Amino acid sequence: MIERETVLQSGRAVLHERKYHGVLREDGRFRLLAYCGKWFPLPKGAAEPSENVKHKEEKAA
Repeated sequence: MIERETVLQSGRAVLHERKYHGVLREDGRFRLLAYCGKWFPLPKGAAEPSENVKHKEEKAA
């Protein structure tokens, strides 16, 4: 699963991307195997978000 969130940090807009890797267990629960998070600064000309909005993307493995 990939989760992307645009936030304001020190007056600048940045994209925070988190990736979760895991397996679906037989009982329907998710077992987390790895997690990675990165911050990507957006260009100064990019529109700054009015509020924190999360965009989630499901990716089949």
